[in-house]
Amino acid sequence: MRSSGKKNVFKAPTPTIPRCESNHFQEWVTACKGGRPAFSNFVDHAGALTEMILLGNLAIRAGAGKKLEWDGPNMTCTSHPELNQFVHGKHRAGWSL
Repeated sequence: MRSSGKKNVFKAPTPTIPRCESNHFQEWVTACKGGRPAFSNFVDHAGALTEMILLGNLAIRAGAGKKLEWDGPNMTCTSHPELNQFVHGKHRAGWSL
C-alpha cells in the first residue's frame, strides 16, 4: 500500500486529561499528604456509584413495583422508612462511627 502522506500533516491534540506522575500507590500517598487528589478519588467517583448500587439493594428489599424516594444528603429512604434500618447498622458500645 502506498502512503498518502497524511500522517505527516496530522498534529496530535493537546492532552487535556492529567496523567499520573508515578504509580497509583504514590498517587494515593501524595493525596493523603494533601497534594493533588488521586484519580480514583472516592468522593468524586466511587462514593456516588457505591450509593447507587446499595440503593438497588434497598429496592430489592422493598419489592417489585415499589418506587423509592431517596434523600441522599440525609441518607434516608423517605418513601419507605422501614428500609432505613438497612442503611445504618447498630454498633456495639465503643464501636460507633
